[in-house]
Amino acid sequence: MTAKVKAKDSVNPFERKWQADLDAELTLVGAAVDHPDQAAVVLHVVQPEEFGDRVCSKVWAAVQRLIRSGSRVDLDAIIREVKPEDVLGPDGCHEPTVADCIRETVNAGSGTAIEVLWCALRIRAQARRNALLDVLERFTRAVVGAQIDEAKTLLETASRLLADYDRAHVEAMQELKRLQTSWSQAQPPS
Repeated sequence: MTAKVKAKDSVNPFERKWQADLDAELTLVGAAVDHPDQAAVVLHVVQPEEFGDRVCSKVWAAVQRLIRSGSRVDLDAIIREVKPEDVLGPDGCHEPTVADCIRETVNAGSGTAIEVLWCALRIRAQARRNALLDVLERFTRAVVGAQIDEAKTLLETASRLLADYDRAHVEAMQELKRLQTSWSQAQPPS
C-alpha cells in the first residue's frame, strides 16, 4: 500500500529541489512516441506528477490521454494535446514553439523501447525518494522548532514513504537485472 501524504506534505514536483531521473523520463517519453504499444503496458506504473521534468510530465500525460481514449499516439497528436503554457517558458522549454519543444524532448532519451518498464520503475522510485526527502526536511524543521507532535507524525509518514521507496527501488533493480540477463543471453558466445 502506498503511503498517503497529506496535502500540506506535498510539494509541487516542478519546484522541488531534489534530483529527477531525467534519462529515464526522456527515454520513456521518447519510446512512448516511437512505440506506443510498449508505453501502453506501463501506463499504470508511473503518473505525470511523478516526473521531475515539466515537459516530460506533460508529454506523458498526453500519451496517457491518447492511449486511454484509443487515439493514435504520434508526435503530431502529442503536439496537439499539449498547451504552450504547459511546456514553454522559464520552467519548460526555451524552444520557440510547442512542436519544437516536444520534438527536442522526445528525441533526447538515450534508451530503447525494451527499457520502458525499467524507466517507468526508475521514475516511480525517484518520485518516492523525493517525497521521502521532502518529509524528512519538514521533520528536521519540526524537531529544530520543538514541534514534537508534528515531528512524530512526520516520522511516521517518513517510515511509510521509506517502505514505498524501498519497494519501488527493488522493483526497478529487478527489472534492470532482467534486462541485463536477457541481453547477456542474446549475445553470441565468444
